[in-house]
Amino acid sequence: MSTAVKKEKNAAYYIKAVIGLAIMAFFGMIPAPEPMTQVGMIVVGQFIGLIFLWTTVDMVWPTFAAIIMFGTIATKVYPNSFALASVYEAGMQSIGNWCVIIVIALLLFCEVLGQTGLIRRVALWFLTRKIAKKNPWGFTFMFLFASLIVAIFMDVTASQLLLYALATEIFELLGIEKEDKWAKVISIGIMISVVLSFAATPICHTMPILFMGIYSAIAGVTVNWLGYMAVALPCAIIIWLIMLCFFRFVVKPDMSKLESMDFDKIEALRPGTMSKRERFVVVVSAILVIVWILPGFLAVLAPNAAFTQWMDSITMLTPLLVVLVLFAIVRIDGKPILDIAETAGKINWMVVFLLAGIMMIASAMGEATTGISDWVMTVVSPMVSGLSPFAFIALICVISVILTNIANNIPVGIVLITIGVPLSLQMGINPFLAAVAVSFSSNLAFTIPPAFVPVGTCYAYPYGGGKYTLRWGIVAAIVSIVITVALIYPLGSLVG
Repeated sequence: MSTAVKKEKNAAYYIKAVIGLAIMAFFGMIPAPEPMTQVGMIVVGQFIGLIFLWTTVDMVWPTFAAIIMFGTIATKVYPNSFALASVYEAGMQSIGNWCVIIVIALLLFCEVLGQTGLIRRVALWFLTRKIAKKNPWGFTFMFLFASLIVAIFMDVTASQLLLYALATEIFELLGIEKEDKWAKVISIGIMISVVLSFAATPICHTMPILFMGIYSAIAGVTVNWLGYMAVALPCAIIIWLIMLCFFRFVVKPDMSKLESMDFDKIEALRPGTMSKRERFVVVVSAILVIVWILPGFLAVLAPNAAFTQWMDSITMLTPLLVVLVLFAIVRIDGKPILDIAETAGKINWMVVFLLAGIMMIASAMGEATTGISDWVMTVVSPMVSGLSPFAFIALICVISVILTNIANNIPVGIVLITIGVPLSLQMGINPFLAAVAVSFSSNLAFTIPPAFVPVGTCYAYPYGGGKYTLRWGIVAAIVSIVITVALIYPLGSLVG
């Protein structure tokens, strides 16, 4: 790269950094429109500046800049704060936020799952079942179903890369070429599967936790994760099944190379006997998932019981931290299940700092001292005042899916949930419905690389590529709009 080009890039970087910081610092000088307060105007400026810096400059240092700036007004936003200094309140609202802590814990937990080899074992177990051996479409179904299941319990990028590595091995075993349609079906099918799993559950998935955390902060309620999954998982499964039918009856790839598949070679890819480490992780992880979903059942079966209230009070964070401590203490073959110092260097800290910044600002936007929610209501209410609750939630779904497929899912989800939840509260609509609609729908990005990391990964994967990813991604987006519009309101009304 020439010196001139480097200087030009550096200049562009500094210009964008200055613009973002200037927005955060000076936007609040604009007179606030009623009923927003001047403090609220400052918060809005910091929100806009953060989004600009995150999307054009960097994902880490803008959060620290925001903490500094928010520290000048934090006690005005939270007048009853017990913090010794306003910037300490900013720290508690950002890096000290429960959402940030739980994401750090989940990232460590995901690393344990990946390091044990458990996920690869699970994927290959699906590929060696009788239905997979029955015919090529049985094998295809089980491959993509394995992708759906694996991605429920892993970070979306990690699971996609693991599945692509496995797919490459199988393509080479079968002599599948990069331009074969079946390779495209598997490659793009994996991308669609991991995205759907990511959107459908909070397990190791940062964005649903972030968006529902914003809902929790604005609405002042604890997130019912079982209720969330009771809505999102059925929608995800139906979208996945429709896409499978699309591949089967519309794409109709040539699968002649699979007719003579030697399953002994597939069996040979499976790991040997499960180790003590794997068995321990499996048992503990299964107990953790049960503990996570138990409060949802107890809320229906015994809502007023002391045990139910205690389970609600510990949230999903306490059991997760207990598991991490257990993993760190237990040593097998002289090595701990979780070496926290070593594993901490492998997790994605950019996501953590992104969450810290946005939770600080999003929580402030819901405070009465800012007047932002009231202002949003005065602006947007006339546009949606005549809509029924079903039409309102349907509109949120449509806007979320469309925007997330032409922009990045993170700012789309943040903006829509900070608007949709207060608006639903003002309209007398259950805010849980709006939160689920945004959190699920805004993560259904399938079309272009800027929309979501897995899409870019599929574009770059030699057996994937941009041509068919874009075409079939558009189909997936259209299907997602139809299913979310049809199902989120009725399902959410049953469980919310």
